[in-house]
Amino acid sequence: MLRPIGRLSAKQPSQAGPEVGGPTVRRVANRRHVEHALGQAADCDHAPSHRQLVHKGAGRSDLGRGGAPVAVRLARPVRVGWHEVPEQDVLLEAQLGEHSMHDRGACLGRAGPGELALRGEGQPADAGATVAGSLSDEHQRSLGSPCQVLAEPLAAERRARVLVVRRADLRLGEPCDECLRSHAAIVGLAPMRLPLLVTLAFLVVALPGAYGRSGTDPGITPDSILLGGTVPLTGDEVAYAAVARGAEAYFKYVNARGGVRGRKIQYLYVDDAYNTAETVRKTRQLVQDEKVFAIFNSVGTEHVLAVRQYLNQAGVPQLFVGSGVSALALEHKRYPWSMGYLPRFAGEGALYGRYLARTRPRARIAVLHENSEYGLDSFAGFRRGLGRLSSRIVSVQTYDLTDPDLNSQMAHLKASRADTLVLFALPTQTIQAFVAVHKLGWRPRILINSVSIDPFVMEVVQRNTSKRLVEGSISSSFLKDPTDPALARDPGVRLYKQILRRYLPSAKVKEVAHLYGMAVAYTMVDALRAAGTQPTRASLLRAATHLNERANPFFVRGIPVQTGPDDYYPVQRTRMLRFHAGRWRQLGGLVGVR
Repeated sequence: MLRPIGRLSAKQPSQAGPEVGGPTVRRVANRRHVEHALGQAADCDHAPSHRQLVHKGAGRSDLGRGGAPVAVRLARPVRVGWHEVPEQDVLLEAQLGEHSMHDRGACLGRAGPGELALRGEGQPADAGATVAGSLSDEHQRSLGSPCQVLAEPLAAERRARVLVVRRADLRLGEPCDECLRSHAAIVGLAPMRLPLLVTLAFLVVALPGAYGRSGTDPGITPDSILLGGTVPLTGDEVAYAAVARGAEAYFKYVNARGGVRGRKIQYLYVDDAYNTAETVRKTRQLVQDEKVFAIFNSVGTEHVLAVRQYLNQAGVPQLFVGSGVSALALEHKRYPWSMGYLPRFAGEGALYGRYLARTRPRARIAVLHENSEYGLDSFAGFRRGLGRLSSRIVSVQTYDLTDPDLNSQMAHLKASRADTLVLFALPTQTIQAFVAVHKLGWRPRILINSVSIDPFVMEVVQRNTSKRLVEGSISSSFLKDPTDPALARDPGVRLYKQILRRYLPSAKVKEVAHLYGMAVAYTMVDALRAAGTQPTRASLLRAATHLNERANPFFVRGIPVQTGPDDYYPVQRTRMLRFHAGRWRQLGGLVGVR
């Protein structure tokens, strides 16, 4: 950053020029130009080192005679139309008056006196509502923005006011001004009459001390990366806690081997009890209080959708979340910071529909699905897969997470005289459905969605029903089964067991949710490595949307993790399974689930 080294006194009017009362308003970066520029910088090879980054001075200044002091800082850009506008730059001179530009850090409500109201500040803040586009508190935690204002106090003497605009650093995720074509810093002077020699001296003195710090997003330090997520550690869906614990164990394994480019991964996952209201509250805490770099591996479709808008407005990556709902991929242009990880629910549903149309065209089909985006998406795909045979669906029942049991729904489905039952349900409800079917003495052919086929879940089902009821059930999975004797010497399965023994000794190998957690953590490590030596949220997003991972050790051989700027489906292939003699066995080859 360039800093003035002297002042012009009132005895030098020819140099000082007219008095200026407020910071100059500069042009701002166009968001679409930024995205284009980020797309061109692929591999961070030319990213500046931390010793080359511009240093921000710690001095203070006044905006007018007797005005309150103003801390010199870089402003977090806020969205105004299609542009990124630093908050200080949209506070015009007439609005400043004698008031200082202060940090509206944690104030998410109305603008104060003399402040320009940002989008979403027209109403008082609601802690339970989504923040509408003006997370000004984020700018305290971000050192990257396209411009910086320096002002000398205006006392009795006239002094030159200097506005220094440095060129944005794309590798740090800083927006750039499409109008700035030069690689050099552009210095705007008001009154623009400083002698050339003074300016040159200013450059010589100021620049050598301007390097040596690392301008990074929140959650990044020279030796650590802080990720956050929400997961049910209590409540009915506590089985999914293994997803977070498995990911944490894999991160510990990576950290013991040096981390990612010298940084250790810290994974802070918190309990939301599978309650969306808690998901919203805990996610805000992770972003605003804990200052995480990204949200990773949060569990639950309704839950990740509940915070999607907030995280996208804040520019916080929401990556590889535990959902395959179609909206995460289909709406990626509106919510580019959010990406799921599971195969598309509708694609999996279509897979079962095609299977029944091919193998049981005369089946009488009953369907149970959750009354949620997850359940509706799965059921819509199932009908699409059946095609004209969707008329073979004779009964459909739904459940809510608050339902104490599924006895009523299952009695209605049996009464339809269906001989085939399709379950789009979570593990707890899948177990309840099997128990209810067993009590009713019903013996349909059963298809189960992949989120509920953990060998541990199937073991609970068999203990509470009968092996005969479970035998022949159909499902799918893209993960290896560590309980399969044929995979005892598989490198990925051996690694899974090794990590469990070292970092989760009390965990059971058959709780394959741990293996899923390791698989998604493996992909996250790949994305963090590709984000560069000085990772930013923007570079992480770019890495996540350019994955070509073909050797995830926890995946079935031949199933890659691939994404693109317009392809937000990381996992697009899977394999069908049939439950036989107490475990899942592959049924046919790999199939698409897009």
